[in-house]
Amino acid sequence: MKKRIISLVLVAVLVLSLTACGEQTADMGTSNSDLVYAMVSTTGSGYVAAAALADVINNNVDGLTVSCEVCGGLETLCQMIEAGEVDMANSATGIVYQYTKGVGFAEAIGPSEHIRILLPREVCGAHFVTTADRNDINTFRDFEGKKVVVGPSGSTIDNLAREIVPALGMNIKLVNATWGDCANALQDGDADGFWVVTTPPYSTITEMESAIELKYLTMEESDMEQVVNQYPWESIGMLNGSVYKYCNEDWLTLTSSFMTIASDRISQEEGYQIVKATVENLDDLKLAAAPFETFQIEDAISYGCVLHAGLVQYLVEQGFDVPEELIPAEYVPVA
Repeated sequence: MKKRIISLVLVAVLVLSLTACGEQTADMGTSNSDLVYAMVSTTGSGYVAAAALADVINNNVDGLTVSCEVCGGLETLCQMIEAGEVDMANSATGIVYQYTKGVGFAEAIGPSEHIRILLPREVCGAHFVTTADRNDINTFRDFEGKKVVVGPSGSTIDNLAREIVPALGMNIKLVNATWGDCANALQDGDADGFWVVTTPPYSTITEMESAIELKYLTMEESDMEQVVNQYPWESIGMLNGSVYKYCNEDWLTLTSSFMTIASDRISQEEGYQIVKATVENLDDLKLAAAPFETFQIEDAISYGCVLHAGLVQYLVEQGFDVPEELIPAEYVPVA
């Protein structure tokens, strides 16, 4: 019953708070009371997690109101935080690492000044899927010369895919589409493969499994190491494949950690109150959004990027050692 109540509240929050990016008033994103949380799309676990977090903040942090907006790909969300157009956003380790250090896609624009990690979230892994009847595709390398759908432009898998292909010297046609269209393209034979970075079980894949038999492919470990060596912000980890109908074992794959990033324009005290409210309402968040099921506040330290001053305050208060290089200049120790 509690889960149903939380779900209904979450739906209400989405209806009331979700707007299209660009519809905000001119000063939105600079006010300390009205915060804009930017997302890539209105589908997927990131959407649900953002809305659930906004609900917790709105109900537990005095003086702050958070609205959720769809604003574009992960790179765009970082750019909007840097420009002061939004205050919080979903992101992933690879995107934040590049943007905060001025490497990779961000090399031409230099390191960001205002992006901070506010909250850690879940670790997701790359899924490489095709249909079971494709006898010509049995290993990851068999995607050579094939057409693969990789979600919306700027999504985590879109960025990862555009690293994998050149790193391995492969020729693969990568096509962007909504997640629903990606699934339809694979089922209808308009695409040879469907790639996504997510936490199992992914609903789009489980829905496909009810209609067709799928085949899950893995990369050779040497290929994954080649990708990570060229793109050090990526990592390798295990995924639980037993949750899928046509996959009965765990598999090693490229992984990415998801997180909530925030502008340093959100004060240390506001950031601290957001982090504190998140931890204190974690049980409700776990019921409302799967990405919070493995939440550990200290995971943010492992990302290797600058933390929000409010998060640093909370971690220090809880007895965690925060490396000096992750502490922002604006942090003020609290006695």
